[in-house]
Amino acid sequence: MNKISFIGGGSFGTALAVLLSKKGSECSVWCHSESTVND
Repeated sequence: MNKISFIGGGSFGTALAVLLSKKGSECSVWCHSESTVND
């Protein structure tokens, strides 16, 4: 399993994290604001 981190929770970073998670990778997404994380 790959461990991948994304800096930025925008539409592109979130889409990549979802896609790679479904393929079996462990993803972390770092966001600027807490409200983005909760959405």
